[in-house]
Amino acid sequence: MISMIKNSYKKIFAIIFSLLPVVGFAQSFKVNAPQSVAMGERFQIVFSLEDASGSDFRAPSMSDFDVLYGPAVTSSSMVQYNNGKRSKSQSTSYTYTLIPKKEGTFEVGSASIRSQGKQLTTQAFKIKVLPPNTPSQGTGGSSNQTNGTGQISSNSIFYRTIVNKTKVYEQEAIAVTFKLYIDPNIGVQQLEDLKMPEFNGFISQTVEDGNEAQLVLENYNGRNYRTAVIQRMILFPQRNGRLQLPAGMIQVALALPPEPDEDPFFARPIIVSRKIYSQPVNIDVTPLPAEDKPGSFNGAVGQFSMKVNLSSQKPKTNESMTVTVDITGEGNLKLLSSPELKFPDTFEVYDPKVENKIEVTAGGVRGSRTIEYYAVPRQTGEYTLPEFEFSFFDPVSKSYKTLKSRSVSLSVSKGKDGVSMVSSTANKEDIKLLSQDISYLKKETGVKRLVGYDFTFGLFHWLLYAIGILIAAIVFVPLKRMTRLQSNETALKHRRANNVAKRRLREANTFRLAGDKESFNTALLRALWGFLGDKFKMSLSELNRSNIEIVLSRKGATSELIGDILKIIDQAEYEKYAPSSDLSAMDKLYADAEKIIERIVNAKLN
Repeated sequence: MISMIKNSYKKIFAIIFSLLPVVGFAQSFKVNAPQSVAMGERFQIVFSLEDASGSDFRAPSMSDFDVLYGPAVTSSSMVQYNNGKRSKSQSTSYTYTLIPKKEGTFEVGSASIRSQGKQLTTQAFKIKVLPPNTPSQGTGGSSNQTNGTGQISSNSIFYRTIVNKTKVYEQEAIAVTFKLYIDPNIGVQQLEDLKMPEFNGFISQTVEDGNEAQLVLENYNGRNYRTAVIQRMILFPQRNGRLQLPAGMIQVALALPPEPDEDPFFARPIIVSRKIYSQPVNIDVTPLPAEDKPGSFNGAVGQFSMKVNLSSQKPKTNESMTVTVDITGEGNLKLLSSPELKFPDTFEVYDPKVENKIEVTAGGVRGSRTIEYYAVPRQTGEYTLPEFEFSFFDPVSKSYKTLKSRSVSLSVSKGKDGVSMVSSTANKEDIKLLSQDISYLKKETGVKRLVGYDFTFGLFHWLLYAIGILIAAIVFVPLKRMTRLQSNETALKHRRANNVAKRRLREANTFRLAGDKESFNTALLRALWGFLGDKFKMSLSELNRSNIEIVLSRKGATSELIGDILKIIDQAEYEKYAPSSDLSAMDKLYADAEKIIERIVNAKLN
């Protein structure tokens, strides 16, 4: 949540210093033009050649616009000396001033120029012509966005939560956009506060589209606004029923035009602060149909394809073989479970390796999940790798679909470093497996005797044998188990998670009683994140809001519990970076943290 807010802050600051986007690049020859303009308003298109001189400039056809002036050609050059070295840069620009002829979307083709023996071109681009501004939005004269006291009308600036659909199935992706709308006569000075809503009942993934947000002219409800996308997200509902996206809040400092009766020479913009709230949005979530649900269905929702590759159909004993499964598509990729692949009993099977290549865009979550299954055949012979299934629910067709692999015949031959093992001889030799090597302990035809005593048949031999077994049982077996537990640091952390969390909470409580808010928030966050990492066996690099949501959901935690956990973490992080002056906030946060850890322990999410 904190990183998401920081990114949004950066976007707002970019809005303050940028008004129009750049549309198209072609090496050192580029074009700068607006994405949209209002009917009746002048605008400019600038073609620029950087770090080179050019000739034979040819502009594209601009017949859908009236060219008021152009091209206005300007050139500049600069000489720099750096560490005794001389460098020179130069640029030439060709500027056209135009006015639209009619509303609509029009394409402007490529411009070209010759430079250093090469023909350079710009990319073609489109300009959308919107209806004319309303009288209150004209470039000159008075404006009615204020009432004369610095108050702004509700239709002059507002904040919207825009969703691409309000009726979905469980786990079906919802694209959410938070967009700010500003009257063209109002300037944005700075962002003062930003609060994203809580997405209880959803797993959220943020669209990483850079830190720069550009103001684009847009017509909404018959009126033109400068708009900026503050944040885009993809949500996956985790339960059925009516869920709500609560209101978000953004607070901005605005610069309003001076009052019309003021002396223009002394007039200054009116600076006001305004909190703007988006409207809550209801989402109706339909449960996945129980009818015709495949046995192999494990929660995948979207549209997917599957490809299976086998490293070899003729593997050798003691040499690994790999079955690679690629699941590609669009949907809840991060929540997919790997298909169950059954190898023959004589194959030693290892944990699969999973790699996700996922891209979160404004259109949804798409990419691939690659699962590599490793196995080592231990016996020669003919085997069959049975088919396996991957099932998913397609919300477009509103039906379940099943993808199947084909069964594969495997012919296992003797490996170079191994010995062939077949069932007919397995009872004649004892087998000892050491890692991936296989060696045989053959029975001797006779047993060597110690001169002077018969160890084979003597009573003393059996007595020593019994004592050896007893010593192993008393000493070596518990010692081996203790060594194994001590080496498994993750398992120990899992068992001790609750005790460690209590110790860390006591440390946080010490800072609370001392009134040290900064140290308290740091210690409390360490206790919460540490407990979640130890409890669910997650490394430090894996501990983030998104992964915690996914892991808790897979462990069977209720949406209410997941929401409460994330709410406390968000509150602690917010207090860390923007601490409240109220000391009682620490008391409540500490009590909530104790309760949430107790709830997680009692829920038995192992």
